[in-house]
Amino acid sequence: MNETQIQTPDESKRIDPEELAHYMGYAGKEDTENGIEAEEAGRLSEATESFSRAEQAEKQGAQEYVDVKRTPAEAKRSQAEAELAELATISTKYGVETSDSPELERKVEAARRELAKKYEQYGAKPEDFNLVTYEKDGKTVYNIAYTATYGLDLGDPEEEWDSKRSYRSIMSDNYAHLVAIDGVAYDTRAGMTLDVYRAFVEAKIQANEKLPDNDDEYDTAVDEHDQYTVTLLTGEKSVGLFAARIAFVDVDDSVFSKKVSRGDDEEGIRFRPAVELQV
Repeated sequence: MNETQIQTPDESKRIDPEELAHYMGYAGKEDTENGIEAEEAGRLSEATESFSRAEQAEKQGAQEYVDVKRTPAEAKRSQAEAELAELATISTKYGVETSDSPELERKVEAARRELAKKYEQYGAKPEDFNLVTYEKDGKTVYNIAYTATYGLDLGDPEEEWDSKRSYRSIMSDNYAHLVAIDGVAYDTRAGMTLDVYRAFVEAKIQANEKLPDNDDEYDTAVDEHDQYTVTLLTGEKSVGLFAARIAFVDVDDSVFSKKVSRGDDEEGIRFRPAVELQV
């Protein structure tokens, strides 16, 4: 079976799918501690093998492959491709135009679909995830990030304080935010770096759209009990033993970043899932 690549905030490594299955509860049991449901859990290993077989058949021009009886995983892939065609009507707001690269466009839409499904319980929608690009070491980095005005509240929206929002809680389990995209397992915490945050804020400025986490609205937000938020930079290396880093848009529309306690869990602390696509 092909190896499955895992990307974590601190390193990239490859892990045998059987080992991955052990950590993620892919033996068919529901892992309530990590928040991974059995129905979702079984998809990664099945999808990885199914995608590999389908891609190999397509390369060999084996048209008869599509005529044989499909496994449940292959049927799911067929349904996913139909959903992909529908999602393709949603324009990519940020970064490069993907229409010149069918393979990149396919990966972008697949990532949107899987990320939205993963965080649907928090109100995420496919159109909230967009392609964000920036240059690093002379190369273009392609990142799919949650770019809605306000990040995801992982806590109880009725509670002013909830430990589930904190950096410590989010980073406590390496597999709780794992998602399978095109048969590759991505850690959705790893992609939200300061570079990505700056890139998508700049894109919103250029598009004349409402800026995220805007400090200019602080006084009004507090007075009217509106949302004032900051974004946890879960893809950045931790700061010392007790601090994490956040980002928000300052009064002059510039991006500002500072340290906070890893345990901060007030209602304005938000999480933005993001993954760096393998292109």
